[in-house]
Amino acid sequence: MTYGRSFEISSYCVLLTGLLTISLAGGVWIPTVPFFLVLILLSLFWGPIRQTKRSHALIIAGCLLIFTADYFLLGDFGDAAVRLLLMLGVYKLWTRQSHRDYLVLYLVSFALVLIAATYTVSISYLFTLCLFLFISILTLILFESGKGYS
Repeated sequence: MTYGRSFEISSYCVLLTGLLTISLAGGVWIPTVPFFLVLILLSLFWGPIRQTKRSHALIIAGCLLIFTADYFLLGDFGDAAVRLLLMLGVYKLWTRQSHRDYLVLYLVSFALVLIAATYTVSISYLFTLCLFLFISILTLILFESGKGYS
């Protein structure tokens, strides 16, 4: 396995661990988990999509519109924020171009783990937190060593 492929897979594992943590904590409506899981796995096989600045701005504005509609229609800010973070994480996976996009992806998954801490106090959170920390450290080591390769 090449460096680039192992770095890419570990980056996906960071986001998947964040999704696992928030779903086990009960912060996500159960039917949304398979939806985002399929989108994440599809982006692994199809790779990044190039887009213009205009389409980028339109998609971000669409995400914010969906967030505000979600908040005002369903009335729970936490759940709406979790779905916004998941949308942004999936969007960054589909449009990744540089290392900065990966850093945003890591911050999104870290925010998901932090939000999961507010939803539950259970042993499953402890296990997923340890898994997240292990995968994150591994990914950040790969991230820093990749600068030496390029």
